[in-house]
Amino acid sequence: LDEFHKATNEFSNAILEILEFCPEHVYFILCTTEPQKVIATIRGQRAQRFSVERLPKQVMIGFLKRITKKEDVELPDNFYQEIAEVADGSPRAALNILDKIIDIEDDEEAFNAISSANFDEMEVKKLIDYLMSQGKKSWKEVSKIVKNLDLTGSKPEEIRVAIARYFGTVLLNRGDPWSHRVMAMFASEPWFYTGREKLLDTLWELCK
Repeated sequence: LDEFHKATNEFSNAILEILEFCPEHVYFILCTTEPQKVIATIRGQRAQRFSVERLPKQVMIGFLKRITKKEDVELPDNFYQEIAEVADGSPRAALNILDKIIDIEDDEEAFNAISSANFDEMEVKKLIDYLMSQGKKSWKEVSKIVKNLDLTGSKPEEIRVAIARYFGTVLLNRGDPWSHRVMAMFASEPWFYTGREKLLDTLWELCK
């Protein structure tokens, strides 16, 4: 059951007995990015919790090499390194990038496509530029930019990673509190299931 934190209390209470007395061969998998919102009688007594972590870089590289081997495709080693770096532990993001570059014959063009994978929309760059600008941020201005963003599928997660990486670099070079605040708010758990709403919530907090 996906996004189980959105289940109503009535539904959650209704399945308590089903979860407790289900047949031995039946397993219920309750998926959520916000486990604290699952009622305590399920979370603490009737379920075992497994956290899904980001893949380490070397594991991601091995994963990508298995994919390209099955597809009978050869890529330079630095391509795998760069995809793993840009994907930031997300197999889905890594596969999306691989799909975009796998048929590009020119190595330089393909590598540049990997490096810019999270900046493939001008509106994302506009959002970063606005967050970098001086002074208090205006929700009115932020919302104008966000309305032009593609927030379907895994796009919000790609935007999150792009902004976190960008401001992480700025923090290393400048060491200013604002860059740290932005980086910290975007360097969170993946947003695959709450992407659009989580992006809006994070930007709203930055405008306060």
